[in-house]
Amino acid sequence: MKPPAMNNGPALSTTGVQVAVVRQLCGESSVTALDTWIDETVELQVRNGSPGPVSVHRDKLRLLGPNGGVFTTGASPTDLLTVPNGGTETFEVTFTAHGGLDCGRPMQLDPSTAITSQESAVALPPVSFVPLASR
Repeated sequence: MKPPAMNNGPALSTTGVQVAVVRQLCGESSVTALDTWIDETVELQVRNGSPGPVSVHRDKLRLLGPNGGVFTTGASPTDLLTVPNGGTETFEVTFTAHGGLDCGRPMQLDPSTAITSQESAVALPPVSFVPLASR
């Protein structure tokens, strides 16, 4: 995995929670010339500067494609990660798409409903990045 070709930096909430795309791996596989699958694996880092713990709901992370497509991770709703106050956690999620993603075009990771504090979503903007295609 490598850093993205372009990254607009971490998303920051008003409560001190940060989400960053640290590294990524974008792979393309073709069954035929017209049948392409994209696997985008993203390594995220969540830093919690808020007063209490936050929960990361991996199943609620969304990848926004360049043409408006919205892609999910396929993670289970029970796949939670807790980040304590003052803590930092790094983890990977994979998005798979049959069309709608391109390894050389901008994408956005949308954490807007994926991180909660006391059952309420932490307001975070999307993190924009341009992936590097694996070779």
